[in-house]
Amino acid sequence: LSPSFIGKKPSQIFLVVDFLEHKAMTTNFVDPNSDTFDSKIFFVCKNDFILKAYLEKSAVPVQLCRSRDDQITEAGQTELNLLPFLDNVLKFTSTVKIWNEKGKSVGEVTFEAALYSPLQQ
Repeated sequence: LSPSFIGKKPSQIFLVVDFLEHKAMTTNFVDPNSDTFDSKIFFVCKNDFILKAYLEKSAVPVQLCRSRDDQITEAGQTELNLLPFLDNVLKFTSTVKIWNEKGKSVGEVTFEAALYSPLQQ
């Protein structure tokens, strides 16, 4: 995260991941100066045409949230593109920028995504 984003007031940050029709899941809260969220999030879903259509047409929205003074605010957002799964890739790593509401990059997140089995064709 950029130093201007972190600021001087103490806070913690976390990510909210919203995949397909599942309930949104969050990472662990971490200090903004930390190098990693070190969280695993699992979404169990049926390997069918609905999943395939979602991967073809959508990206996974992710929100960067900040907890400061007992208030939680959205501080940035990004999208995780899962198109490699459509090429029968079972696991990949990607880095995406996190943008604030003014369209300024405030940092980046590297994620790993994996499937247990290839998508049904």
